[in-house]
Amino acid sequence: MYPVYLAYALGFSILALFGVYVVRSFLKSKRVLREVVNNAKKT
Repeated sequence: MYPVYLAYALGFSILALFGVYVVRSFLKSKRVLREVVNNAKKT
């Protein structure tokens, strides 16, 4: 029998990793977008 709390912990850790990845990629795209806007303003 598989403990329920173990499955919950596994799912939560996977969710946390996914959330961190999404936030990191979102911040990276935001930074790139800001650089593009700044370059567009310069020219």
